[in-house]
Amino acid sequence: RSITAKGSSEAKILRVFAFMVITDMTDSHYVYTIYSEQHDKYYRGYSMNPTQRLIQHNEGKSPYTSNYCPWNLIYVEELNDKSSALKREKVLKKYSKLQIIDLINLPKNCVLKFH
Repeated sequence: RSITAKGSSEAKILRVFAFMVITDMTDSHYVYTIYSEQHDKYYRGYSMNPTQRLIQHNEGKSPYTSNYCPWNLIYVEELNDKSSALKREKVLKKYSKLQIIDLINLPKNCVLKFH
């Protein structure tokens, strides 16, 4: 039996796998920093859609950030894949307030794409 036969379960699995690989290669992955001016708080995270994620934060859909609304998107960095983005997020979560402020002026800050 051929695994490429249309309708076979193996062919369906291969199509789903191919879609996942292509999607992962073409979709952007971002780390972002949001700031609550009212509470002088910063939050760093990962998302494939920083604009939508900001909306979720401001709607109180994230337990940690829900008490510190409103939030503003101040930093966005695009990475090639999810793994790289999650590693970068882990590094950014250790940054001090001064290090976060320094990030804002870096050329890799693509936050203007999302305003």
